[in-house]
Amino acid sequence: MLHPLHLHPVINYEDFGVRHEFLPWQLNDLCPYCGVSLDSTNKTVDHIPSKTLLNRPFPANLAAIPCCLHCNQGFSSDEEYFAVLLECVKHQTFDKRKLTRDSVLKTVTHTPAILETIKNSVVYDSPTHFTIAPDDRRVKAVLLKLVKAHLCFENSHYLINDNELLLSISTLDNMSVTDCSLFAEPFNSSLLPEVGSRALNSVMIIQDENARMIGSCSPWIDYQKETYSFCVATTGDKVKILLHEFLCVYAELIV
Repeated sequence: MLHPLHLHPVINYEDFGVRHEFLPWQLNDLCPYCGVSLDSTNKTVDHIPSKTLLNRPFPANLAAIPCCLHCNQGFSSDEEYFAVLLECVKHQTFDKRKLTRDSVLKTVTHTPAILETIKNSVVYDSPTHFTIAPDDRRVKAVLLKLVKAHLCFENSHYLINDNELLLSISTLDNMSVTDCSLFAEPFNSSLLPEVGSRALNSVMIIQDENARMIGSCSPWIDYQKETYSFCVATTGDKVKILLHEFLCVYAELIV
């Protein structure tokens, strides 16, 4: 059973205006994904999140960060695999006519091997419901990339070592009402974000009855309604992502 998530508080990404630009002083000339030094020979720009995970029309001013050409190109096939996997599991079908996302339909039409690979990893729970034993490496690669990108863009934090992150995922049909409620809560802190960071643009101040600040709240950012929402803690390096009102992702720094 899918339990509706009531994310709170939520702010619309496009309400920020020009928020997509990554300020020059925030850069340390490293790829946020692999840590390689960036220069004119390998520097490119990567959208956060990949357009593969969004629907058209895309939000205005898509967020982007500099990264190396190898990472930018190297994640493409994994992102396509992940997008098709998510769509098949959510709708419990491999029938292209029942897939709702145009980009996924385009992928399985042009690269039918992706759909076949996923079909061959099916585990049937019942005659009418199945789960998939996915390629964990590819799924983890895509999700870690998203987490690293959000930490870099929002908090100017480069997290190169994958082993520093605890990553957990769950679908809404496997979560209790209590779990959904906990996931939907924002991150609170007694501190404000670093001056100059993106997080400072969206943080909400928590005040007592005398209007004195007693903490801050990192709200959910609705990047694309019913498609992609995320929440990044201003301290402690924690990230929550909700994909297509179905997949819940949580990541936390463990070092």
